[in-house]
Amino acid sequence: MPRVNVKYKFVKDAFIDFIKLIEFQGKKADFQNDYIGDNQYEGKVENVSVMDQIEIEIEVAGVTDAECTLEASIVKIRKTGTNDDGSPKYSEVGETKQIVGLPIHLKVLNNSIYYVKKHTIKWV
Repeated sequence: MPRVNVKYKFVKDAFIDFIKLIEFQGKKADFQNDYIGDNQYEGKVENVSVMDQIEIEIEVAGVTDAECTLEASIVKIRKTGTNDDGSPKYSEVGETKQIVGLPIHLKVLNNSIYYVKKHTIKWV
């Protein structure tokens, strides 16, 4: 099963009170530390196992439906050695797949707003 790094940019609108979760294929983004200002978050989720689809899950809190935008670059990685502590070292190799400017309409459900979708990524 291929492994990838996911670099993402998430832009939320003012109707979203706060983010509860951003996940790629079940691996959580550290969005608290990825805040860059003006309702934007940029970060990287490393060493995610995927096949030909990547599941993106977003959960936010708010009282009304909201709009947001997600961009993601999905880059294949490969084990290229070991770190000093003996853990595997991975490097980005090969092609990059893009999810560009994906508009997301989030619907309120019990004061939480969810988005879960699988996106197809084809490797050649």
